Amino acid sequence: MNVSEDSAQSEQSCLLEFLQDEWRRRSPVQLRRGVWISQHEAVAADALEVSVLSLPLRRAWWMDWDGIEPRQALSFKRFCDYLSPRGAQAPYEIGMSNFAAFPQAPFYCIDNTRGPLDGGGWRVRVTSSAVEVLERRWMS
Repeated sequence: MNVSEDSAQSEQSCLLEFLQDEWRRRSPVQLRRGVWISQHEAVAADALEVSVLSLPLRRAWWMDWDGIEPRQALSFKRFCDYLSPRGAQAPYEIGMSNFAAFPQAPFYCIDNTRGPLDGGGWRVRVTSSAVEVLERRWMS
């Protein structure tokens, strides 16, 4: 691995750990059932507002209370295809977190979805030891 690949791996590990901590804190019951995490292609430089989920998929993980495991991207796509809308107040059985890099490294866009009207998105900076939330992009 070269330096940029090492850096990308380190950033990815920090992001996954950050997401697991967020789910443990905000929705532990949902985390016990499981949460999909997906990484998408980088956000275009001229995109002001973007849904991370609309970007091409790079890789996916399955996360639960015990840990995070890589999964086939196709399994995540199937989950998204069969995700059915529910009542506005009911959380999804399975949660979802999506992230993509902004053109200016080491900044990322993260979306967390717990239900149809329960989620949030942030712009974050990844350092060697932590993820720093810089701004809330959206909240429902």
